[in-house]
Amino acid sequence: MICAVAYSFHLGYKMSANFSPLIDASMEIQLEATTGHLWFEEMISGDQSITLNEVMEHIDHAIWYATVMLDGGENPDGVHVPLADPGMRKNIEEVITKINTFKDITIQRYETIQTSGVGTAIDQRYDAIFESFRKQADLVENQLEHTIASDLKKYRSLQFFLIVALIASAAFLLIIFYSYEKQRARYLATIREAHDQVKILSGFLPICASCKKIRDDQGYWNQIEAYIVDHSEAEFSHGICPDCSQELYPEIYPKFTI
Repeated sequence: MICAVAYSFHLGYKMSANFSPLIDASMEIQLEATTGHLWFEEMISGDQSITLNEVMEHIDHAIWYATVMLDGGENPDGVHVPLADPGMRKNIEEVITKINTFKDITIQRYETIQTSGVGTAIDQRYDAIFESFRKQADLVENQLEHTIASDLKKYRSLQFFLIVALIASAAFLLIIFYSYEKQRARYLATIREAHDQVKILSGFLPICASCKKIRDDQGYWNQIEAYIVDHSEAEFSHGICPDCSQELYPEIYPKFTI
């Protein structure tokens, strides 16, 4: 169970610390590149409020996010762990190459702004490269989301197993505790029963020298047989001894002498 808990923590950490920042990075690649692309198209269409530096800044941000997906990095949003999957790494390497080409064409179009407008050959190549690396970045994002979904499924199954295991362990402990308490109750009942049944006459008994009555703890005098019955498990069956028989009934039991 300890191994299952440790693996559960590993999966949770992997999803939150590793994959989530990578998905954010792949989304930022698309967002920054798309923003740079749209701003550049507006700029060459006559919008003088946008500068080339602003466009290049967004493209450079896209390159930075693609690079940290390969090499790792850190920004105010958190720490980015490098991609481990060879296939995804290859896609991001191609994305970086294409974004750099996209950046070069951006500068080239700006320098030949009069002949690189919408619909020209260089514009079509520009859009094609943009769409190509955007789709690759989106593919990596989908692969990461699929990996998270797979790990999440494992995580949920593991959590379900841990819950069942904990319930089973708790039930097992309750059964053991119940059995122990039941056995202890039986032992206590046996002890109480034995204690109730055993009555011991001990110590000094105040007894009358004449009538042989015994004084109890309350100061009352009781017949000796009554006292013994009350303070022990003994019972009396009345009879008459030979000496008393001769004394009480001499005509029936004559006194014999040897």
